[in-house]
Amino acid sequence: MVQQLLIHKPMQETGGWALTQILVQLTIMLQLFLIYIKIYSSSIQALAQVIFLHSHQQVPIIQGGLI
Repeated sequence: MVQQLLIHKPMQETGGWALTQILVQLTIMLQLFLIYIKIYSSSIQALAQVIFLHSHQQVPIIQGGLI
């Protein structure tokens, strides 16, 4: 009975530790992902503003047959 408890206890502790490590890693990854999305969306907004301004000034964005 005592031996079983001694065997099972460290496994549960390491399992919990592994789980917390995974959760910490996931949280960090999620934060980095959110930062990336913020940067990405702000750059898209800036690009959209440039295109919007250009189209309203009637200035061709692509000049000299770059297509």
